[in-house]
Amino acid sequence: MKQIAAILQCYKNKKATDFVLKNFRLNFKDSPIVLISDGGEDFSDLAETHKAKYFYLNQNFSQALPYNSHRMIEWWRRQKIICDLVESDYILILEDDVFVQKQFFIQEDFALRGVKNYNFYPQSICSEIREKGKLKDINFDYGMCGGGIYNRKIFLSIYEDVINDIGKNHDEQLKDPNYFLIGAIDSNIVYHFNKRGFVYERSPWLSEKYRDNNHLNFEMIHQWKEYYN
Repeated sequence: MKQIAAILQCYKNKKATDFVLKNFRLNFKDSPIVLISDGGEDFSDLAETHKAKYFYLNQNFSQALPYNSHRMIEWWRRQKIICDLVESDYILILEDDVFVQKQFFIQEDFALRGVKNYNFYPQSICSEIREKGKLKDINFDYGMCGGGIYNRKIFLSIYEDVINDIGKNHDEQLKDPNYFLIGAIDSNIVYHFNKRGFVYERSPWLSEKYRDNNHLNFEMIHQWKEYYN
């Protein structure tokens, strides 16, 4: 059975953050958690309650707009924090609107899994992925929002190459309207995995409350905003 760890980046919404951590911990009692306060409130009390490793980083990543290479490198750097700390096989990206309802088990290997195919790359990005990633028979979709899961070893294996790629090319790419979406996290991680030959798949455990009528049947629900302040 594959092991999972979780990372959650927070800012001010303590009520929702507590809800997310509590429900993850109820279902994954021994799984590592990394909690990062993004230049916001002190969440060390929640980290202690839910047995999470806590970091306070004052770069205020969530407010670092417009999209640019510095912002994207910082996101990858934060993911590497948990990848270096744990030995788990997979990393679950939590957000403060993710409800982990039930425990699930990862048995087969995969690179990335996220929400259903709602978003698709434009043709220019598809062409680049076909050429560089040697991927042809895929949907060219992305959706690594809250609840998305990635393979830790693959992440670490491509990390330095991705950082160099972002530093060299990202800002110039964002000038092209067809590439602007790679400034968003849920697209960027899939784009860089795809370019290196790794496929994005729909997660069998994850649903979206405002898109899927049967979301209550899934182990995780994204867009669960009942506990927003």
